[in-house]
Amino acid sequence: MTALRTALAVVFDEAEPVVEEFRRRFDPAVDRRIPAHVTIVFPFAPVDVLDAAAVRELYAAVPSFAFELARIERFPEHVWLAPEPQDRFVDLTSRTVERFPEYLPYGGAFAEVVPHLTIASGETVDEAEAAARRELGPHLPIPVRTTEVTLLEEQPDDTWAPRTAFALGGA
Repeated sequence: MTALRTALAVVFDEAEPVVEEFRRRFDPAVDRRIPAHVTIVFPFAPVDVLDAAAVRELYAAVPSFAFELARIERFPEHVWLAPEPQDRFVDLTSRTVERFPEYLPYGGAFAEVVPHLTIASGETVDEAEAAARRELGPHLPIPVRTTEVTLLEEQPDDTWAPRTAFALGGA
């Protein structure tokens, strides 16, 4: 059997009431049960080789933190919400890559990692961006506090599920 892919992410339930219906309409990831999140590292270690103790130790040294999903932004094929301040997410990614250099964010595809919560993907991004500004804009910023990093695991049916969570220090 092929090892299933994993991702380390900050998952936040606080955003779901605001973005859930919107993501259901515009983000195919919802059909794969991928929750509202900011990716820290994807792809990450398959569960059968994951050093959970090392991940736990790494994140225990990082204080929990508050942030806001502050504004709507766009990549060519994605509409997303920007977390502010973003430096805490950049720090989590940097620490993770420093400790686990064999797992680069997005496989090393991008020179710069931009923390974001994807709310729309694919061919409808022009429509989704206009709808996001109209429908979600009035609800921003969304205050969020994170106390953990979640290991998400791809399932054999191509959906994703939380496997475990690693507490941040001060949580």
